[in-house]
Amino acid sequence: MTSIDRLRLKYGLLIFTGLTAFFITMKLVGLVHVLELRVVNLLIVGGGIYYGLREYRLTYEHATNYFNSFRFGLISGALGIIPFALMMVAYLSASPEFMAEVRATEIMGPFLNPVNIGFVLLAEGLGSVFLVTYTVMQYMKSVVPKK
Repeated sequence: MTSIDRLRLKYGLLIFTGLTAFFITMKLVGLVHVLELRVVNLLIVGGGIYYGLREYRLTYEHATNYFNSFRFGLISGALGIIPFALMMVAYLSASPEFMAEVRATEIMGPFLNPVNIGFVLLAEGLGSVFLVTYTVMQYMKSVVPKK
């Protein structure tokens, strides 16, 4: 495993840990059903990608062109989103009362199961990773100079 791979893994795990900690906190506080709080997920992903790209650009200045940096952000984000979606599938499968609550409160509730919720979380998360990485790259290109 190269040092760039370790850096990707570091920020992917930070994103996963942040998303998981936020979910557990919202579950404990009883706000897991408030969908508007999912905006915080975007901030967690955005922070992980921003700080990961910043460290990548400062550490590997010689290898940081636009596309290498973009790929770094996408892979780091995916390394956080994929295990989070899998964790949510496992949690929904192991918690029938929470799954029943989701089914009762969602519009498509009767058609939901843990696997298709996992696919939705995966698609939504990877889409967010793409948009956040693109936005952070545009910001860094214009504002944050290389070291």
